[in-house]
Amino acid sequence: MDKRSPRSRKEKFFILAAGLVGALLAALVMTWYLSLDNRWFRLVSPPGETPIQIVALDRNLSPYVRTQQGNLFLCSGHTWRDACRSVTAAELPLTELHPQWNSCGQGLPPLPPAPGVIIDSIEAGRCYEASTFSKIIILDDGSLWQWRRTFSWVNPFVWVTGTVLGLLLGLAAGIFLVKLNRALRAP
Repeated sequence: MDKRSPRSRKEKFFILAAGLVGALLAALVMTWYLSLDNRWFRLVSPPGETPIQIVALDRNLSPYVRTQQGNLFLCSGHTWRDACRSVTAAELPLTELHPQWNSCGQGLPPLPPAPGVIIDSIEAGRCYEASTFSKIIILDDGSLWQWRRTFSWVNPFVWVTGTVLGLLLGLAAGIFLVKLNRALRAP
């Protein structure tokens, strides 16, 4: 029966280095992934009209806007299925923000630079089990934009879990490569 030879110092160093590289790469990927939502999204705008004022936000943070022509619209989001629909003054919410979006005492966390010159904006924040912040703006060209970000205990947990998995995968890859190197060198 063949007896396995112990790993050399060079092989141990290689395995450890592979594990550290795996952990570092995983940490970088998780940092990138968790900051993907820290950007501005363009919202749909009323067709053929230019928004000049954000009147209110609904429960889903969709803005009610007033246009230069004096019309009111509810604009629903930033996907291809979303649209702005005309509303009457009677359909406007009683308050500018739904009470659930007015529960954070502090201001917004640092935002990325706005995509243009802001002419009107509204901020919202909900701080319960997780903190969600949003800012909706109208730019001088009449386009609507939204920034929205959620902070939760899950984010650091996912980051640590991903980094540990990267370490384990790096160690496994290092062991595999050392065994492959030994097998290729064996007569």
